[in-house]
Amino acid sequence: MQRLVLLTLLFSIQLVGCQKLTAVKEVFFPTTTQESREETVATQLNESRRLEVQALLHQKYIDPLTKYVEIYQNDKSRFDHVQTVRIERDKRCLQIAKRYAVMEKTAINLAQLREGYNYSCPRVVSDFATRVATLVKVETPPEEPPKKRVVTDATVKKLFRQKHIDPLTQYLEKYQNDSTKTEQILVVKEERDKRCAEVEKEYTSKEKNQSNLTRLTNRYHYSCPQIVKEFAAKLTPLPTEISSSSAVSLSTLPDEDSHKIDSKETLEACETALKQQDYAIAFAQCEPLAEQGNASIQYKLGLMYEEGKGVEKDATIALKWLRQAAEQNFSKAQLLIGRKYYTGEGVSKDLATATQWYRRAAEQGDPEAQYVLGVMYELGQGVPQDFVLAYQFFLLSAAQGHPAATASRGEMDTKLSPGQVAEGQRLAREWSNKYTLK
Repeated sequence: MQRLVLLTLLFSIQLVGCQKLTAVKEVFFPTTTQESREETVATQLNESRRLEVQALLHQKYIDPLTKYVEIYQNDKSRFDHVQTVRIERDKRCLQIAKRYAVMEKTAINLAQLREGYNYSCPRVVSDFATRVATLVKVETPPEEPPKKRVVTDATVKKLFRQKHIDPLTQYLEKYQNDSTKTEQILVVKEERDKRCAEVEKEYTSKEKNQSNLTRLTNRYHYSCPQIVKEFAAKLTPLPTEISSSSAVSLSTLPDEDSHKIDSKETLEACETALKQQDYAIAFAQCEPLAEQGNASIQYKLGLMYEEGKGVEKDATIALKWLRQAAEQNFSKAQLLIGRKYYTGEGVSKDLATATQWYRRAAEQGDPEAQYVLGVMYELGQGVPQDFVLAYQFFLLSAAQGHPAATASRGEMDTKLSPGQVAEGQRLAREWSNKYTLK
């Protein structure tokens, strides 16, 4: 009996010891079940965030998208989601811009646009406000019979003595809301319209070519935009071939200086039309410059094709012009192409290719490209994960005032060892010296 009690006691001690050993083993050597549970939790978290973004994209308002971007723009674990939401927000703002482009440019419509979209689409509101400010909305009341207005105002008399049209338009813009100058505004408007009619008559007999369009745009686009649009619509291409039997005297050929002047005039006309948002005219003026290799204009032409402004929307041609600009080291084009490959917008998603384009833009000193490279190195997207290189690019971008990069640099300061911080600073200095002196 004593032996039986003793054996029972020994068995109980062994059993307790085994249970404790098993508990210790589970703490220091997790089982496959525990690891699977952690993976399941991570997967559920990602799925929850994906569903959150999906629900956000399916609702019809813009401001929730902007709020999401503002809240999570510095959260590395949501970087892909933020990019997706930002792209959708920009697309919706573009739709708003297109809707208001065909609406009457009035203060009422501006107030409606500002109230609904100023938070998420401030650029669209600003552009619409500019158009409202530049339009002269003065209607001449019907007169029976028409009477010739007598100019008595000294300022208006002086205005009429000079020969240019733009000062008349500037006067109308300045005093359009001044009720004390109603009579003067009507007189000046009549004179401005009369001079525009003379310009239209003059250019009716001129050949409808690029050279004449450039001159017309430079001189009269501000005050007589409708005449410029009508002339551009009648534009005929210049002949591309000259018969071999034709004898051309050297004296009839333009010299280098004349080409430079024409190119400068065309560039000014292109930029003016873009600023005025007259995209049909802008396309006619800008396309020849893009074909001649102007990287900035190639980039803008790419955006016009991408957004369908002044030309039929075509993502393939848009990418062609963006690539041509990017190959000339135009950083904005490089950044945009990198973003396309990062998100898969219009191209197959390719993080390695995205990295290449972001790096090229970063070499030009683009702070956004430097920041995105930092994120990609931090998360190991398209490149091996490397916190020191991530810190290097955050330093470079933050030095140019990029807010998200500044926040990321601060986070990395607390994560890296002093040696890693020093190495990242050294690499940033070497990068800066190499590419700022290039």
